[in-house]
Amino acid sequence: MLGFLEAYLKRQTSDPPEVLGHFTSLSGAYAIIETGRVRLTHCSCLNDSTERSYGEARISSVFRRMKKRSAQTRKILTDFAWYRRKRLDDIFVFCLSEVRGSAQRTQLDGALSQWRAYADGGHGALLVFRMNQLAATELMRSARTSFSRVTYDPEEQEFCIEQLTEAFLLMLTNDNEGILKYYFATDLDVIVTLMKDERFSEEREWRVVVDNGYRSPDDRELPIRFRDSNGLKVPYVELSVRANDKYARIPLAATVVGPAVANKDAALASLHYFCGEHAASGQVIISKTPFRNR
Repeated sequence: MLGFLEAYLKRQTSDPPEVLGHFTSLSGAYAIIETGRVRLTHCSCLNDSTERSYGEARISSVFRRMKKRSAQTRKILTDFAWYRRKRLDDIFVFCLSEVRGSAQRTQLDGALSQWRAYADGGHGALLVFRMNQLAATELMRSARTSFSRVTYDPEEQEFCIEQLTEAFLLMLTNDNEGILKYYFATDLDVIVTLMKDERFSEEREWRVVVDNGYRSPDDRELPIRFRDSNGLKVPYVELSVRANDKYARIPLAATVVGPAVANKDAALASLHYFCGEHAASGQVIISKTPFRNR
């Protein structure tokens, strides 16, 4: 609606990698392979509990600077902050990361820090997707979907928020205030979901972000489901990673068994046959990342 988000995403997705990987538990990997669907977690319930507060701090920093321009700008941004605080967002996220190696030349693998943080302490798996084929799936083609690399530079992050806010202030009138606040809040939610602290920059993360509040006659709202996690019922939505129909292959370049899995040979054989049974393409291999239990 504001135009800036579309231009920002286009810049951020120029020259995407050939492959991107998703770290998960072994049970999560089996579920994706069996169903051909992935779970997108609500943005407030991601693994890093500080992400939300980090993004909100960037917004607050930008708004504080811009409020100094005039009394009118201060009032508009103060009113909007209250509006956004009362609003429940509908943003869901599927995380992908750049991986080590190449689908053609060398073994695909993940960084030790990511194995520890996102793959059940190294006991999980890494699903490596071929991005040119994943682009043809429901996950990437939904009208609700945004796809972008994550930004880690705080100056770039605040510049993006400021440019989006400038567009909002320029377009705002008494006639469009209600709808424009809605679109500005939604675009802000998407952009801050694509921002992380620079200390996580080695993860080289990309994200699929779904706005489940998006209204389109051709794209129905996705049903919200819940999974158990540390005593919480975590909301998520599902989208397919098979192209066209349920019989298409899942576009995997590789399924990588985690470096801390106790019986790697058994896991290798199990996943090899399971992938064959459920039409998941790609090789099944064991991670070569050096791993020692802490």
